[in-house]
Amino acid sequence: MEGRILVADDDTSIRMALSEALEDEGYEVIAVGSGKQALQEILSKDLDLILLDIKMPDMPGTEVLKKLRAKSKTLPVIMLTAFSGMEKDVEIQLGKISAFISKPFDIEDVLNTVSRILEENAQDGTKDE
Repeated sequence: MEGRILVADDDTSIRMALSEALEDEGYEVIAVGSGKQALQEILSKDLDLILLDIKMPDMPGTEVLKKLRAKSKTLPVIMLTAFSGMEKDVEIQLGKISAFISKPFDIEDVLNTVSRILEENAQDGTKDE
């Protein structure tokens, strides 16, 4: 499978597990541990999908998403959260989210979601240029 994916989560074990699983599937992975690092990568790299933790200490994922949506309305984002019930609030405030994944998660579910979203995006041709 092709694709450049940004994994942004302040939990090292989650970040590493996601990165390793995605790389094993053939994706190119950029992994960062903070919202500020995520924003820097978003602004400087051509990405196909972002896995973004909602709660990070330096800049929350919601703020990263807001800044991302000012640049790209269509780049797929999967929000990662340990806090259920935030989905509607985030989507209403910040725009389109491709999926929400609750922690703890099954890595196979994440891989299936990533694959499905990238396939749909490729078929739709909705990637920002």
